Amino acid sequence: MNKINSLELLLLEVERAWAYSQDLISLSSQPTNESKASTLAHSATARFRRAVHWSTQMLSYCQSLFASSRLSSENLLQATIYTLIINGRFLRYRDHFEDALVQLCVARHILDELAATASRSRDQALAILYSDQISPEIRYCAHELGHPEAYNVQSIVKAVASKHLYEIVENCDALIENLKAEAAASSKIAGRKKLDALMWEDQPIPVRDPGLVDVLLKVQEAEARLSLHGSGTAPPKIPGQGLKVKQTDRSSSKKGVAAYDMILLALSDAEEMARKLVEVQQVSVFRFPLLPSFNKILPQISGTNSGTLAAGTRDIHFVHAYIVYQLLSRRIQRDLLLISALLLSQESLQTHHPSSSHKLPSIAKPKPEQVDGRLYPAVVKLLDTVLQSLNQMRTLSIVDESPDLASAVEARVSYTKARR
Repeated sequence: MNKINSLELLLLEVERAWAYSQDLISLSSQPTNESKASTLAHSATARFRRAVHWSTQMLSYCQSLFASSRLSSENLLQATIYTLIINGRFLRYRDHFEDALVQLCVARHILDELAATASRSRDQALAILYSDQISPEIRYCAHELGHPEAYNVQSIVKAVASKHLYEIVENCDALIENLKAEAAASSKIAGRKKLDALMWEDQPIPVRDPGLVDVLLKVQEAEARLSLHGSGTAPPKIPGQGLKVKQTDRSSSKKGVAAYDMILLALSDAEEMARKLVEVQQVSVFRFPLLPSFNKILPQISGTNSGTLAAGTRDIHFVHAYIVYQLLSRRIQRDLLLISALLLSQESLQTHHPSSSHKLPSIAKPKPEQVDGRLYPAVVKLLDTVLQSLNQMRTLSIVDESPDLASAVEARVSYTKARR
């Protein structure tokens, strides 16, 4: 059998054994299974050991494939990380906290290297996601060992990984150097898949979910198409989002509206995904059924992202608010562009109806303007939509936390009401 196919089978065996062990651990902690809790825990340990066995065998296969140049350094490091995480979780489950801490810290260190050298934003987000998942376990092991700064995961990883990295990962230096070379070679090809840094008030906004990176890349592509057709008509400049008014002809207005529609569609998908991530984070908590003392520090390490981020780091709630703000801003821009197109069409209608007589009459009578009866109701309806978007924008937390931005939005609301 092809060794690549064997790797997939081994991975499935690891996942199956690990998932079954977690299910048995959960069952053993339930009060209704108190009489057979020890049997369930014993079975869970056996299945966990099988997961460790299969992951070790998978890593051995990956090493042989790498030696024959059939596997990249990145793939070998990914397999190494996966094996270290499985080993670390098994050791933590068996209360061998010191060994578990070593395994998990080395895995976290290599994940940081993968995130730093990733040529695609999705790969970077994936590495950060796994780092976020094992950081609470690192913190818990440090807490059980009585580490004075168990809350500082980064410093613990740096101290522990520097001591044990080279004894656990063979030829680690060479692998990391090869990884950097591979990343540099593929950066030109994958450049279009690199997400531009999202900024708010001169501060970066981290995107830590691979799925969210994918939809934001679509937003970025749609914005690039919009820049090709011209930005159309937009609201005055507001802090955090460059907006300005510009007149366009009818053809460019149509192209601009179509480009805005694509951006709005992509931003709607991004908002839906970010909202689901917020909902998941609100109900997700790391649970360790057989570790009662874990509940003492649960509030500090609960959640996938919020419990692992440094103080002041923007989490998924901020990212969701930022995406909603961008969605409302683009919707306002599109509505104002439609208003401009409607008014331009009226001006062009009046321009193309000059007087048919070449003789000057003795008494010139002014002709009434030809105005489509549907024009101004349509403009008023669009202005109502703009007001609705501005009012929604004003309620966002990121707007409320910025006094300058809040006053700018309120001024825009007043102006739009007067214009309507």
